[in-house]
Amino acid sequence: MMVAKNLVEVGHYGQVRDGLPASPGLSASYPVVLPVAAGFKLLGVGTWQGRLPIALMALGMLLCLYLVGHGLAGERMGWAAVGVALLMSPHPLANPIIMGRQVMAEVPMLFYLLAGYVCFLKTYKCWGWMAGAVLLWVLASQTKAQMMPFLSLALAVPLGWALLERSRGVAARFGAALAGIWLGGVGISWAWGWLIQGQTIPNPPLEGLVRSLALTLEPTARRSAILALLLFGLPTAIGLVYLGVKLLRGRNEGSQTAFLRLVWASIFVFCGSWLTWYVSLSIGWVRYVMPATLVGSLAVARLIADLTRQFDLRYTVTQVAETLLHLRFFTRQSGAWWVFVVATLMTAMTVMFSYLPIFSLPDRTLEETIAYLHTNTPAEARIESYESEVLFLLARRTVYPPDQVSADILQLHGRDAAALGYDPLLADPDYLVVGRFARGIGLYTAALENGQFSLMTRIGDYEIFQRLR
Repeated sequence: MMVAKNLVEVGHYGQVRDGLPASPGLSASYPVVLPVAAGFKLLGVGTWQGRLPIALMALGMLLCLYLVGHGLAGERMGWAAVGVALLMSPHPLANPIIMGRQVMAEVPMLFYLLAGYVCFLKTYKCWGWMAGAVLLWVLASQTKAQMMPFLSLALAVPLGWALLERSRGVAARFGAALAGIWLGGVGISWAWGWLIQGQTIPNPPLEGLVRSLALTLEPTARRSAILALLLFGLPTAIGLVYLGVKLLRGRNEGSQTAFLRLVWASIFVFCGSWLTWYVSLSIGWVRYVMPATLVGSLAVARLIADLTRQFDLRYTVTQVAETLLHLRFFTRQSGAWWVFVVATLMTAMTVMFSYLPIFSLPDRTLEETIAYLHTNTPAEARIESYESEVLFLLARRTVYPPDQVSADILQLHGRDAAALGYDPLLADPDYLVVGRFARGIGLYTAALENGQFSLMTRIGDYEIFQRLR
């Protein structure tokens, strides 16, 4: 949001540090920034104006999920996939509605990905849709770096499968899409770089960033990832196992059936490879599991369809009643019972942890903090904070730790950041605002304990300190 704000207000694609242009830093990529900037351009710069484009993309993401399910197995499959995504995503950072209210890269990335699948499904009847699929998938891969390897696998494996089955038309479609995302990615990256020449500052190389986010064997991260999978992603994992078995047992019954079966295989490979990476190598953040669980809603919906005779309500109720009556919980006929139990449990968790908090009283402490700073600090004051929402809303000269400090914090995996020895006096701030995030990692603990700052006031989770000179 800060990069989008600067792009709209001063024409600089990047952050502003101490009144001077800086690199975009750890900001999301341009497929996220540009829609937010469009919201600012049309509606003015503000919090809800930046969130609105992402919220619209969240709605588009759910619509595309429905359309993919509809294209693969009919209308009921589409609605079931959306239902699974909405009602079986307990954690707020993996829930499409809650994430749709945040300005993060996951929702735009998944919107582009699923919209690409919608176009790709239509290539069976018209090759012209391939251009749309490739463009959208390129945008998805440009949104987050993690996307490219998994999307490539999701296209390459069905391509090889189609070649083995000698389904030339199907192989041609997957091959064209795979070549298109690589060539298109190079072309669009070059075009974007040319377009913003002179309007940005390149990011400096950050040591350890990729290793800490995407290639870490840190035990704390592994435990967090496994726990998140067990608590929030188990239905997805079970659905993927079932889908994999169905694919291996499937038979080619004509070219269209082969095409749809290999699109299912593409979804299986994408979700399965993403979950494998998440558990074994990722930093373990819950929001990093969302791409697999959201797209994997299609696999869960297919499992539910087969266990309930294609969502037959009468059959499902009858099977649940008979299972309870005869206490036969582990027979072939008890599948509908387990669907009922798991769906009920996951829905209750989703409502409790994701949806009920929406109706709590709004927290106004951020607005009160910004108003206090604007009232009680001189216009030329230099204010440091590690809370991005404070930096975004402040009409003052702001400073923040270098991006390498953020990369170093990620490598700590939740351990106390005071060990980094970061000194806020390097930026010579007049005031320091410490919020929940900086306090939780102890970023400013050493500076505050050394008596370099004096507490002015505390507003909710925010503490405002004045520099002692």
